[in-house]
Amino acid sequence: QAGNEIEVDSRTSDAIALALRTDARIFAADDVIEESGVEFEGDEPDLGALSPSGQPPTGEMSMLGDVDMGEFRRFLDSVSPDQFATGEGEEGGKS
Repeated sequence: QAGNEIEVDSRTSDAIALALRTDARIFAADDVIEESGVEFEGDEPDLGALSPSGQPPTGEMSMLGDVDMGEFRRFLDSVSPDQFATGEGEEGGKS
């Protein structure tokens, strides 16, 4: 609000909806990020369901289970929302 920072405690879905409508940033405590990480034990998840074509995913999508939370956190710290729209920051992608 006019450059002022306002702290709000909310559900994730509400925070995302509010941030999208107001072009606000979302911050999360490190312990929340670490606690929310999902680790699969045993069988790999069926990632084929994530592919719109019904075919098993390829490339980066097929390796999502191999990414550790620390690496993902470093990625999030180094990327801006604008880079998702332009494709910047992708390995081997556009610059």
